[in-house]
Amino acid sequence: MVNDGKDLSQDAHAKDLESMGISVVSGSHPLTLLDKIQ
Repeated sequence: MVNDGKDLSQDAHAKDLESMGISVVSGSHPLTLLDKIQ
């Protein structure tokens, strides 16, 4: 998973990662990411 506070919706690198099946979360840092911390 990649997370960035910037909007990556038009970022070529983010699109490449998504095409490889990697989750890209951008525009904010959602609190739900904290639920996945072990």
